[in-house]
Amino acid sequence: MSSGVEKIIEEYQALALNPVIACEMEFHLVEIDKDKFGRLVHTQKTLEGNTAIGGQVYGITEMQEAESS
Repeated sequence: MSSGVEKIIEEYQALALNPVIACEMEFHLVEIDKDKFGRLVHTQKTLEGNTAIGGQVYGITEMQEAESS
């Protein structure tokens, strides 16, 4: 008798799918707290530890627009 995992793998293979295992890494694009103007604060820092001016992960403007919609 096959194990539950083997049965699930067989079901995936019957659908021409190949199950894989992967790790997920979580990270934050913006700080939890907003700045004194209520704007999102990027998590990227300068070498001195200050908030970076510039830089691009996805774009603060785009994230603010997504938050307000």
